[in-house]
Amino acid sequence: MAPDSNSFSGALVGSSDLSLFKTKKERGTKVLLKRLMFLLGFSLMISSVIIRTFM
Repeated sequence: MAPDSNSFSGALVGSSDLSLFKTKKERGTKVLLKRLMFLLGFSLMISSVIIRTFM
């Protein structure tokens, strides 16, 4: 196998075309869903702490 392949062995030997750590700017609905999921998760965590302390 060639070390520059885009597979697991390519990742082990340091393939230069591996796009795992490249940054891409998210756009549109992806950003909206990411922010919405973060807010819903945070509000769920806060509400569960509040309910647990007062009940």
